[in-house]
Amino acid sequence: MVIKKLSARYKRGKITTRHQSDYSSFLLQNFFKKYLYKYKRTRNIYQEKLEINIRLIRLAVIDFVKNSSCY
Repeated sequence: MVIKKLSARYKRGKITTRHQSDYSSFLLQNFFKKYLYKYKRTRNIYQEKLEINIRLIRLAVIDFVKNSSCY
């Protein structure tokens, strides 16, 4: 409710410096929440892909060592 009032005042241009700082901090918090959520999601996906790749490489190395003549 407070945010709606603030944004309405901000659009009309009738906003004091105190309100302006409140509104900008609210916008920043909102942005960071969205950004962090996105970042966490993508980071988890990348981490899963990385773990799968490491597993595949490990298997390939073990396979290569077993099949190589020098072993």
